[in-house]
Amino acid sequence: MRWFSRCRGILSLALALCLLIPLAPQSYAAEVDTPAEEEIEVYFTGTFGISACIAILPTGEAECWGTVDCYPGYTADAVMRLQWKNQNGAWIDWQSWDAEGNVVDFYEVYPIPLERTYRVRVVAVISDAEGNWVETVSAISGSEYHSAD
Repeated sequence: MRWFSRCRGILSLALALCLLIPLAPQSYAAEVDTPAEEEIEVYFTGTFGISACIAILPTGEAECWGTVDCYPGYTADAVMRLQWKNQNGAWIDWQSWDAEGNVVDFYEVYPIPLERTYRVRVVAVISDAEGNWVETVSAISGSEYHSAD
């Protein structure tokens, strides 16, 4: 009986220590070296470049331009859209231009109403040499507000 009393005390102490030690294995966060946002490049299969730009000219016109550049053997069926933002925040197509080719360059100057925010969006459907769809890519310019000032 004496032995049991002594063992019970040791057993109680051992159990108390076990409660202090976490039962689950510890996990530690490893520091990961991630590139800065400007270092991240989007990878496309048939396209190596796409862009969209806008500038509001003093003449009250929107200068719109965009490009789609495909790798050899690929073709872009592209559209450049001049869009304006409505009061609900939705972008509405104002004017659009279509082009097709391995390299597509858009450049248009178009008259626009005052007191609206505009942007340019370029969307291209890319096909391989057999005419099979490969990817759809797009680019959106920054927005510009056209005011009377």
